[in-house]
Amino acid sequence: MIDILYLTFNRIAYTKITLPALIQNAGAEFSLTIIDNGSTDGTVEYLKAMQKKYKGTIKKILFNSENIGLSLPTNVFWKTSKAQFVGKVDNDTLVPEGWLARLMEAHEKSDKLGVVGGFHFNMAYVDQEALKRRVFSVDGFSLIPDAFIGGCCYLLRKTVQQQHGYLAIDQTKKTTGWTEYQQAIARSGYLNGYLYPLLMVEHF
Repeated sequence: MIDILYLTFNRIAYTKITLPALIQNAGAEFSLTIIDNGSTDGTVEYLKAMQKKYKGTIKKILFNSENIGLSLPTNVFWKTSKAQFVGKVDNDTLVPEGWLARLMEAHEKSDKLGVVGGFHFNMAYVDQEALKRRVFSVDGFSLIPDAFIGGCCYLLRKTVQQQHGYLAIDQTKKTTGWTEYQQAIARSGYLNGYLYPLLMVEHF
């Protein structure tokens, strides 16, 4: 039912923290696809060991010979996934206990949702009262709507992805059209946003 993408390019210290947490803290069953963009710091060997340890969850690992950015791997993942929901967690993002269960619960309650994800901003720099004034109730849960919520931790219904196609790729194949893609989803009437109470993720 749920496929999650996890992209790596070096930064093995982050991966050793965030990958086990992603799997152990999900609170829901899912399949994980890992795409490595040509790491040279021991990440490849570590990922292979993790696949053996979590062979029931890590569905496949694709090893690219070079860093091809974010858009192309994301498109490949979307095209090949047969799940009802697709998502992504970056390897510099530490997710909390029950992160996936909360995102999935919101999607199950409402088919109005587009991209829904974890809140990754430092609360020391956030006007929390202003944030609370933006809270919107829909179908039995609360959301802070935002046309663009970032890409470090999100979940998206596959039918919504199929309606909007794939990410734009420029000639370098390394930039992402994720901002414009989410804005297009919002313009078509779906609600993007952060769950409330906030699902806090730590973005290193």
